[in-house]
Amino acid sequence: MLHRRDCAPAGAVVKVSRTKLVLLLTWVLALSGGNAALLTGCANSGAWKVRGWVADYESGERRSREWNLDMLVWYSDPVPGRAELVAEILGEPVIKRITRSLVLCRLFRSYEPDRRYIGQYGVARAPALVLVHRDGTYHAMTGRFTTAAVYDFLTGTSGEGSLPEVNPNLPRQARYEWHDDADAARHESAAQGRPILFAFYRKFTRDWSRLEELLMRPEVYGRLSDTVHCRISSLNPWSLGIETEFGDIKLPSLVIADADGEASVLEMPTSYEAVVRFADLSLGRDLDNAGSAAAGAASP
Repeated sequence: MLHRRDCAPAGAVVKVSRTKLVLLLTWVLALSGGNAALLTGCANSGAWKVRGWVADYESGERRSREWNLDMLVWYSDPVPGRAELVAEILGEPVIKRITRSLVLCRLFRSYEPDRRYIGQYGVARAPALVLVHRDGTYHAMTGRFTTAAVYDFLTGTSGEGSLPEVNPNLPRQARYEWHDDADAARHESAAQGRPILFAFYRKFTRDWSRLEELLMRPEVYGRLSDTVHCRISSLNPWSLGIETEFGDIKLPSLVIADADGEASVLEMPTSYEAVVRFADLSLGRDLDNAGSAAAGAASP
């Protein structure tokens, strides 16, 4: 007999943990011959982490990188009626089923920094949708918005898209995520296909404070924000001798190493302009002026 104390009161919300829910649904699918592996795979994917729209481009970018998901950017028009129309379309069940597996970021035409962020993707007018893929390419949608058009855009933009126009002057807050272990930095670099910025410095000197002052400049961070960051002190017991892999370099030094093992070195930087030229050359953003950049990097 089922006693009263085992029953939830009428109208009460019964909380079930996600683990129990997954196990229950897995059991049901197993009995019905369904694909339980697919369900458990979805439960472990980044899709479970997505919770609504963020209104900060850098937060969306960081989530996309950490969760290994594409990012959908909604560039919103403040004209009455237009934002509501797009919101209704994005709220349609057929659309939400697709966007559950995306990082969602909303930018606003009325906010000047957002206009610069969206400008990287060749978008000048709102409303617009931009699907930013994990490989750094993108697809953009502008024009007349209907549920069918948005559905076709989200389901038909597979494969490599266009490369954004890199803007190093975006208003980014300098936020380096430093590794103190070279092996950890290389593991992240290999997993995400990003180059590594190594900062080598002498312990118990002003080396680090001087390097940090240069690296925190907006002009510098805008160029180095998408690299993996690793700082190595001369007394780091886990990374002794790492700097010798890049030659007999003088400390302090900055090194940018790509996934193929190619590396560029800037020894004893004294100005942020030298770091900017070094980053542009190393990351392939200033190929037309490679000669002058190399000279500047070599003689800061």
